[in-house]
Amino acid sequence: MLSVPSYEPSGRENLKEIQISKKHKWCNKKIQELNLPTNVLIALVKRGSENLIPDGSTTILENDIIVLYK
Repeated sequence: MLSVPSYEPSGRENLKEIQISKKHKWCNKKIQELNLPTNVLIALVKRGSENLIPDGSTTILENDIIVLYK
């Protein structure tokens, strides 16, 4: 059995959703190619009815919704 402390939000969290269009500069690129600032994390990729936990090799596709955490 694992024990972890409960999550206590600090109020400074910032989530933002981005809809990826065909012309978006991230479309068809892997996350590792994006050169994101160190304080930005792609926390989730919504693809159709799926919610994906991405890693650096995840390719962002047209119509994906990207959830950024700052």
